[in-house]
Amino acid sequence: MGFLDKAKVQAQKLQETVVDKTSTLQRDRRVDKLLEELGTLAFLELAGRAEPAHAARLEALQAELIQAEAAGTKIVWTPSGTSSEPPAPPARSQPPPPDAPLLG
Repeated sequence: MGFLDKAKVQAQKLQETVVDKTSTLQRDRRVDKLLEELGTLAFLELAGRAEPAHAARLEALQAELIQAEAAGTKIVWTPSGTSSEPPAPPARSQPPPPDAPLLG
């Protein structure tokens, strides 16, 4: 296999990777928008400001999110202001420094 053949194979692999990553990113963004809309509608319902049209949209959102999960998208909840890293151990308190001797 010549140099150009190897380069062509590498370019095709790179293209496949880019296409896969792009489609994953687009799918994740779509799911984020669906979840944001779902949250907005849920809040309006809790606040007593739901409208009749909201019920149908809630069902459509639920169906689309279920379909996204069936296609492999993992939907998880992470509380706002937190990270997925484990919490750091509590800092050990340092004893106060000894009093300095009085010069006099």
